[in-house]
Amino acid sequence: MSDTNSAHTPLNESIRCLRQFLRRYHEPSPTGDPALDRQNFRLQAEAERSLAQLEELGTTSSYNRQARVPPVRVMTTPPTFGDNTAAALTPGQRGPRKPVTTLVSMLPKTTYNEADEAKGTVRTLPYVRVQCQLLHYLGIHASDTLTPRQAFRWTEDTAENKRPQTKDALRLCYYMRYQGFDTYAAFRDGFMSLYIANQNTDVKGPGPDLLYWKQNFKNNAIVHEVTTQYESNGARGPRRNAFAPTDATTQELLAHLNAMSTASNRAQFANNLAVAEQDGHGEDAEGNVGPMLENNEGQADGDGRPAQGSLAACIAAATADLEILLLSNSPDTAAIDAAIARVAELNSHED
Repeated sequence: MSDTNSAHTPLNESIRCLRQFLRRYHEPSPTGDPALDRQNFRLQAEAERSLAQLEELGTTSSYNRQARVPPVRVMTTPPTFGDNTAAALTPGQRGPRKPVTTLVSMLPKTTYNEADEAKGTVRTLPYVRVQCQLLHYLGIHASDTLTPRQAFRWTEDTAENKRPQTKDALRLCYYMRYQGFDTYAAFRDGFMSLYIANQNTDVKGPGPDLLYWKQNFKNNAIVHEVTTQYESNGARGPRRNAFAPTDATTQELLAHLNAMSTASNRAQFANNLAVAEQDGHGEDAEGNVGPMLENNEGQADGDGRPAQGSLAACIAAATADLEILLLSNSPDTAAIDAAIARVAELNSHED
């Protein structure tokens, strides 16, 4: 500790007074009395000895005080800055990672809890692996970005053979709901359908909501599989009260898509007729080309099957109809099933 910080200690005060006394008595006596001068000299000598002792004592005391100074404490916990953490960080530092924002669920909270499952319920390794993937997804994505394709993949991955039982698909659906995804199940006519709630409307049901899994709960047959057309790049779709395509815009896009598909079908049909004409098929008795697709679907060859040219055109038209249904914003599951059956029936005639 320096003298400046200890200027008012008793020891330094005594030293200061002695120095002032000695400066005053260095001068000779104003009366010129030799006896008084001798007395002053003696007092001066004693004062100088006392001053030397006090200065030595002050130096030793100062050294001891410096030796006894406690070490500087190092804070073991970082300081807190209240809620304004970002303002307390320097430009080179990074704050805590912000959590992924998930909007309010569209569905009521489920009562399902995995801990309450029936005794003896087994969680297979594929099922646990899907649970880990699901939780990892929630760590980097909001729950409302879930796509039918992703939900379909998780569901089929719960079984090694990609064919899970109905109870396992339903179990995962409500585990996803428990974790914050807007998924739910509907049962009708012996089938279990799993949906993702549509974020663009308050109306819930098979029409507006997105179907990602359909399975016969009697024989576990999977009757609906999401194609790669539902693959998403992770972008979040429009929410309620946000900017979204109007009904007129949607209808215009569907009409444009339908026109493109119709033009493609006509070109394919014309090509099939040309091939059939070269092969000697598709002509009537007068050598004219057979009627159009709508009037030619019922024609058959000698084996009771449709003519080859009309069959290819029918398959192309049925496939185009199926694609239009799959690309619709509100897929009609009944119409999709009928279209799939139609394509399968036509393909069976090629064998």
